[in-house]
Amino acid sequence: MLFLWFYFSLLGLTWTRARVTIRVMPDAPVGEKIRRARERRRWTQKRLADEIGGVSFKTVGNWERGLSYPRNAIGRIEEVLAISLTEDAGAPAPPADPTERELWDLAAVDAGPEGAWAVVEEYRRRKRSRIA
Repeated sequence: MLFLWFYFSLLGLTWTRARVTIRVMPDAPVGEKIRRARERRRWTQKRLADEIGGVSFKTVGNWERGLSYPRNAIGRIEEVLAISLTEDAGAPAPPADPTERELWDLAAVDAGPEGAWAVVEEYRRRKRSRIA
């Protein structure tokens, strides 16, 4: 029984009365944004926790996996990572192409969504000029 508890806890699952339930919050995309921004800076979860202050690296891991939501630290996370976790509904969505998406993610850190789109458009223009 101990083995099952350990195995399920590693997978982010809980054992509840002989059935398994998944504990994932609907805000997993927020955790994904945090993880991507942290990895772009090549920071560990511990370093991000230290930069934010008042949280542990385990808490940062829970945010990234969608197991909890950073309610009290949203402003500080946005400030430290220079990202927006509370996007406006009218903000442009990132491109679907994986190469353009990576470029957009990198540019969005410094320039925001609109500036990132300008970088993607420049990439597309240069790509077309090489083909022609």
